[in-house]
Amino acid sequence: MILIDAIYTHQTGGKVLLDYFVSKLEETEAEVFYLFDDRIPTNAYNIKNSNKVLFLKSSFLKRFIFYKKNKRIFKKVFCFGNVPPPHTN
Repeated sequence: MILIDAIYTHQTGGKVLLDYFVSKLEETEAEVFYLFDDRIPTNAYNIKNSNKVLFLKSSFLKRFIFYKKNKRIFKKVFCFGNVPPPHTN
């Protein structure tokens, strides 16, 4: 499963790129988990039922806890917002 971590992306150019990226990913058969910033409206995207979505408050701690809890289910991680994934070893 691919994680699209866009927790710090909710406006301007990054949001435009995110919108395009999500629309193209949803045209594929890829299994995707979207981690969106909670400032994005919950109905902003047309996500297939086979993919998962979580809206999370943009917080380093909440993001770290999410990664710690789910680190074994993702094969690839794509981060928006110029913030790399936290180290969870």
